[in-house]
Amino acid sequence: MHIFRLDPSSLKSCAIRLFVAAFIIKLALVGFLIGRKHDSWINGFQTRHYDDTGYYRSGCKMLKYHAFLKPDSDALQPTVYRTPGYPFILAILVAVVGDSPFSLLIVQAMMLSVVPVVFFFILREMRLPLEWTWLFVLDPLTNILSLSLMTEGWLVLVLLLSLFCWLRADRLGWRFASLLLFCLSLLIKPTAQFFLPVFFGLTLIHFRRRSWTVFFGVVATLPLVLWMCRNYTVTGEFRLSTQADAQIMAVETIKAKQQGVPDDKLIEWIVADWRLEHGDYIFDRIVDNKIDFAGVMSANALAHPLEFARYHVGGMARILFGTARIHVVWAFHNERPYPPLAARIYDLFMLGWYAILYAAVAWRFRVSWLRHPVGQYSILFILYNLALIGVLAYTTGGGLKRMPFVALIYLLLAFSFAPASPDDKPLFFAWTRRLGRGGWSPFRRGGGA
Repeated sequence: MHIFRLDPSSLKSCAIRLFVAAFIIKLALVGFLIGRKHDSWINGFQTRHYDDTGYYRSGCKMLKYHAFLKPDSDALQPTVYRTPGYPFILAILVAVVGDSPFSLLIVQAMMLSVVPVVFFFILREMRLPLEWTWLFVLDPLTNILSLSLMTEGWLVLVLLLSLFCWLRADRLGWRFASLLLFCLSLLIKPTAQFFLPVFFGLTLIHFRRRSWTVFFGVVATLPLVLWMCRNYTVTGEFRLSTQADAQIMAVETIKAKQQGVPDDKLIEWIVADWRLEHGDYIFDRIVDNKIDFAGVMSANALAHPLEFARYHVGGMARILFGTARIHVVWAFHNERPYPPLAARIYDLFMLGWYAILYAAVAWRFRVSWLRHPVGQYSILFILYNLALIGVLAYTTGGGLKRMPFVALIYLLLAFSFAPASPDDKPLFFAWTRRLGRGGWSPFRRGGGA
């Protein structure tokens, strides 16, 4: 059954079933991995120093002091390392449900269950079948996000809402909503900040009444400009955040690998080496030392092009195939070593899932997708993340950094396997046609728009 043929009541019931199924999966993960060891998990959460605890402490401080402050400092010092969107969301949730991290996980799991529902309506808007939404509900990485208070799930939710509005952007109100939501996503996580001009350019190309697009673009960026002005008062630099400056990790990682440091010891080695040269806390020193990190990285890349290229390829591979096991480890074992057999099973499952997903998209990919506005957006956004964010992925985040475009992979999959005209053939049509003669029905029908 195709979702664009469903009546409104059926659409509503499908959306509710998707939400309930997604929430049950996330709730089961939270309950099994965290709920049954609630007290030990709470103790581990309160004592460790990681991104999720940093966001949590920033949110609690924001609620108490009405300011965006360094999470791990007793002094009331403002910070520009992160953007305020997610701590602001956590501050609201703390005000509503209290400051228990476990309660916040439950509420976040509920909110992130909206993601497949938004994906469902995107498929409906594009007149693609419903079935692929259920596959997205089962996506391992999306469900793993329910185990920690991280930004990526909310980032995906806002980006998908922006994309849904963009599909209706021939109407001015939806166009403004799309641009505004994309800009607000940068305040949750500035991952896509350099993609904003590309998104704005695609909007100018594909939708008429371009003067309105320019006006809406200016208004939509006002929250970003105001935040950058705030950061200027703190550091004297007009920037969205200093997270991008962590690209210095690329240079440090190359140095570590040249000295034979194993992958699981990279961060430990980098922080120790950094402490000798710049002081105690690596990310605070990024602001305090006013080092030209982009210049340092560029100089290193030019001086050692082969080493940097090898490093960058490794970073892109980690984005595509990283298993994000560390989030399950911290949820279930409080940073203790993961059982070897369980680690192998987990890694094989994650690698197998995404290898099959990528292979299916590549096998059925159609040139017609490049002519579709959403196709252009998807391909460019995926390439942007691989090329630019790949610089950071080797040591920080790994597989979690593919989260912003995971939904677009499933969108490509739905498009590739949808019914299409006989002339709209996959790039690998000759190969799939030979397999189709063998009798496997999925290779007999076309796909596309």
